[in-house]
Amino acid sequence: MSNPSSQRRPPATSSIKPAGRGGDLFIVDNSDTDWKVRSYLSDWCELSSAIDIATGYFEISALLGLQEKWQTVDHIRILMGDEVSSRTKRAFARGLERIQGQLEQSLEGEKVRNDFLEGVPAIVEAIRSGKIECRVYSRDKFHAKAYITHGRLAVLGSYALVGSSNFTYPGLVDNVELNVQIKGPEVGLLQEWYEQYWEEAEDITPDILRTVERHTQPRTPFEIWFKALDEFFRGRELEPDAWDQQRSFVFPLLDKYQQDAYRKLLEIADRFGGAFLCDGVGLGKTYVGLMLIERLVFKEGKQVVLFAPKAAREDVWEPVLRQYLERVFSGFVNLVIYNHTDLQRHGKWPREIEMTVRDADAVIIDEAHHFRNPGIAGEGIKTPSRYRLLQGYLQDSDRPKQVFCLTATPVNNSVHDFRHMIELYTGGDERRFAPTLGIHSLRRHFIDLEKKILGRLPASEQMSLLVEADIKEAERALRRDPVFDALVVQRSRAYVKESQRLDGGNGALFPEREPPKVVPYSIKSTYGVLLQSVRTAFHKERPLFVLGIYYPLAYWRGDKESVTYKSFDENRQRQVVMLIRTLFLKRFESSARAFEGSCWRLLRKLLAWVTVHVTSEHDRRRLERWRIKNGELIGYAQAHQLDCGPKKPTRTRSRSS
Repeated sequence: MSNPSSQRRPPATSSIKPAGRGGDLFIVDNSDTDWKVRSYLSDWCELSSAIDIATGYFEISALLGLQEKWQTVDHIRILMGDEVSSRTKRAFARGLERIQGQLEQSLEGEKVRNDFLEGVPAIVEAIRSGKIECRVYSRDKFHAKAYITHGRLAVLGSYALVGSSNFTYPGLVDNVELNVQIKGPEVGLLQEWYEQYWEEAEDITPDILRTVERHTQPRTPFEIWFKALDEFFRGRELEPDAWDQQRSFVFPLLDKYQQDAYRKLLEIADRFGGAFLCDGVGLGKTYVGLMLIERLVFKEGKQVVLFAPKAAREDVWEPVLRQYLERVFSGFVNLVIYNHTDLQRHGKWPREIEMTVRDADAVIIDEAHHFRNPGIAGEGIKTPSRYRLLQGYLQDSDRPKQVFCLTATPVNNSVHDFRHMIELYTGGDERRFAPTLGIHSLRRHFIDLEKKILGRLPASEQMSLLVEADIKEAERALRRDPVFDALVVQRSRAYVKESQRLDGGNGALFPEREPPKVVPYSIKSTYGVLLQSVRTAFHKERPLFVLGIYYPLAYWRGDKESVTYKSFDENRQRQVVMLIRTLFLKRFESSARAFEGSCWRLLRKLLAWVTVHVTSEHDRRRLERWRIKNGELIGYAQAHQLDCGPKKPTRTRSRSS
């Protein structure tokens, strides 16, 4: 019998050139329209008594893609990874849940093109009878991809295909992969390798069977009717429930477009696990977030975490919460507020935030565009980015939670900013939106979207998306994108004005942009006195800023030719003073407030130094007269030092920095 691989060989290309029949390298990469990994496996199904499969992922569509030919094989073993280094029962359960979720998604995706799941009952029966066995290797991450066939006839022997194709439909048909055929004695080594890992793996055949059976069980007419109603009304606007109308304090304060946003966010989060509010600046995202907090905390009894920039927490969120929802500051209310920067604080903070996020039911992120950049990850990174830390806390939690992101700028540098914010709560699951939106790789989807945007730009602007016109083009493309459309609530100012007009409201007041005006300005008239004072203090020849405490030789009254004077290093003292002057100028350049604080501290040091080292009665009287003359200045300096000192902490429910 001839080698089946020689019956249909892909055409040679510039990169794959067979060396000759029999001993040449045989590659299957899905690049030929008539020759795929699926074609290779279909041929071997007819010639094999058993097939052993090692794969990182398993989809039901892979078996369905082989049509009935897989049924001619007596025994199929599927060994897969769980994407988790599972050394504990809890970690293994998490990995198994991930595998079942991927299988669920593949079945849901199959329903799109195969309404009645034809072929799936045969798979169920094969799993039930033991013809198909499934195990997961949980001792470490398992990413092997291999297809080892056991020939029915001794003269045929066994062959293997080893490479990069997962046992999924894209891996067998769509993706450009690299798989090499192995034959001869080397196949025996592969079989031994497979047996070793198969024996160490956990049997999950019953779990796989339960997952697949759910999709093939007969449904009653009532269940079908009820599901049809659910699909028909999904996504339609619903009237606010009685609690919103009668019990909520915030809901009546909102405009119609804000009420619509609040209800839409809840609906999106229920379906996808996360939602974005991307209204422009000044459209009241904070008040929509306030309504979310009231609903989640007081109606649904959920535990909520709010992450906000420090300035927004102190100047916006806490005042608004105290004005409209003061009850959240009770120690018995399940709302915790953190600054963005708290994520990177040390001490008690990492463990506290980890436990808080783990136990939360919902997470609200204000100014979510601060989490658009994942940063660098890997070993040797002492302090992970805020993004990596928050993503880790969300991903490690066993408790399902909803994530609400508030930002007026979902795109700052490129469309991948938006993808990164989505991945905060998807945990890098590329197939998260496969069953709902038909997107099998989130990253690939946004790469294609970026290419589409760049293709519309002039060649001179295709290297960067930082130009304002390019960002607008990205935003226009996003508005037509299915992921953005499904996850985001975004309205323009024009929409808000029209909504308020139709609703009979007063209308929001937006500032009118005026043309720029030239304002006469003179540095000398504005800062002339200050600049003259700085010039006098730092004069090169006769500086007022002498710093005698560090340069006492500037006040030497004896003979400079004496041995005593020469024993001192005058140049060293002068250089120290020059360095301090430079540092003070740098401090002044950096921050006037910081320069002021340094001046007060230096004044106190100089006063203490003079008081200790004054010797003659004449100098004491001079010092006393100076103190009396500048008493107001000295008193202010002392009061200023007290103001800068530590204050007693005030107890609030929110976490302050």
